[in-house]
Amino acid sequence: MDKLKKILLILAGNPLFWIILIVGSLLLFIYLFERVPSFGVNKVYHIFD
Repeated sequence: MDKLKKILLILAGNPLFWIILIVGSLLLFIYLFERVPSFGVNKVYHIFD
């Protein structure tokens, strides 16, 4: 557990890790968004209401 915590702390301190994480999650969101046709813009707005 300590080893995992140490790895997470190193990753959290690395700006490149955060950039990859953000870009990766955005690309994943766009990919899923295009895959599901019933997932309209209106539904997205209702999530944030």
